[in-house]
Amino acid sequence: MKNIIFSIVENTIFSSLVFSYLIFKAKIQKRFIYTDNILIIALSTSIGYCVYNLLSVNNITLIVLINPFLTIFLIGCLTLFHFYRNPERHHNAEKNDILSPADGFIVYIKRIEEGKTPFSVKGRTISKLQELTKVDILQSPCWLIGIVMTLFDVHVNRAPTSGRVVLNKYFKGKFVSLKNGESEVKNERNTIVLKNELYQIGVIQIASKRVRGIESY
Repeated sequence: MKNIIFSIVENTIFSSLVFSYLIFKAKIQKRFIYTDNILIIALSTSIGYCVYNLLSVNNITLIVLINPFLTIFLIGCLTLFHFYRNPERHHNAEKNDILSPADGFIVYIKRIEEGKTPFSVKGRTISKLQELTKVDILQSPCWLIGIVMTLFDVHVNRAPTSGRVVLNKYFKGKFVSLKNGESEVKNERNTIVLKNELYQIGVIQIASKRVRGIESY
């Protein structure tokens, strides 16, 4: 019983610290510390208890060393589950509605004037997205919306509207951190432009230094 209580306390502290770091550094939602964090604490304690009994481990020092590795392993498995899942999406959008192509959170919404090339300013770096000039999407004012996906977001992107693909261009690039403004022109990315009778929409997928790959269906 003493080992169980100790494991619960240690796993709670260690797992909560890891999730706090992910909230601060990876920008995952705060709700995960009350949901997935509790799941990890319960799983790591239960699995640890079974392993300690199976191997007849009663050394408190050994338990102290094993618990963090077990917690990290489970959080890694949970992250892969969140990252690669592909849930079925349902919506009640009308014909002229535009859906978000990605999970995550919006970091900016900028108006692009007619004939201007979209660009991003981060620090002293100005990055232009020149491929959109290859279609007539910029011949009228439009909006540029930036969405960042975290490790716990679904990474399967979907078309924001129905339409015909008029541009699908892949750029093989580097894997610079998305915090660096140069990532928007140097990183691997794929640009898709959809056109229907109402409007044109461009979706630009930009890979980060951790997510090294874009697969276009």
